[in-house]
Amino acid sequence: MQSPNQTQDPTGRNTGQDPEAKAWYHTSWEEAPSVLSFLFYGKSGVGKTRLAASFAELGPVLFLATDTGVSGGLLSAKPYKPWFVILKDYSTFLSLIPKMQAEAGQTFKTLVLDSVTSFQTVVMRHVLDHSSREIPRFEDWNLCVTRLRTALNVLGALPCHLVLTATEQLFKDELIGKIVGAPNVVGKLSQELPAAVDIVLHLTTRSAYDPNGKRSVTYEMTSTPDEWWTAKDRTGILPVVSSTEFRALKSLFERR
Repeated sequence: MQSPNQTQDPTGRNTGQDPEAKAWYHTSWEEAPSVLSFLFYGKSGVGKTRLAASFAELGPVLFLATDTGVSGGLLSAKPYKPWFVILKDYSTFLSLIPKMQAEAGQTFKTLVLDSVTSFQTVVMRHVLDHSSREIPRFEDWNLCVTRLRTALNVLGALPCHLVLTATEQLFKDELIGKIVGAPNVVGKLSQELPAAVDIVLHLTTRSAYDPNGKRSVTYEMTSTPDEWWTAKDRTGILPVVSSTEFRALKSLFERR
């Protein structure tokens, strides 16, 4: 028999919990996390930064821009007027962590790291500065990967949408013995990063010529993997191929 100070779970089992006490678990899906993480990757000039900046339709966007990619990247984001911080060094990133943790999801709704590929250069420069070496050794690469992984975990834990950008690379997968494409990130992170986020989009361009020889360029993004390139949509909502525009992603947020 259930005592007056105990509750039952949805199956009718006695939980032994005081109904006045706050449960350590969530009972309503209204309380489930509503943020998504994205990885946009592809060659330079395919629209990664501009697509990330277009998240301004959801609210303020904060860009973490690396100094090696500022000239082209921020210019393409400018029409959306995102807030931005230039990560000149790894110490700057470390100093931002408490501020981002305090304001994510409130002051800004989306955080963009543009790009992971360039940010790893910033991290390696920090590693080499502290080792007094100019050319990285094996242990330096290991430390770089560890610090980059830690930084990405910090960003991934913030209560806001996260968008990561990266260039692309081709490499030989020794397990399957074939050439495959992936984000241009050092070491095992090229496989770990796509696995960790909700949406991975491979961005490309396609050229066509009319009868007069005039060239037109179509910007596309793919949400499912093909023979060469990795991609995924954990929500199952996005079309396989769509135009590289925010309107193609709107359905992700309308259902959350």
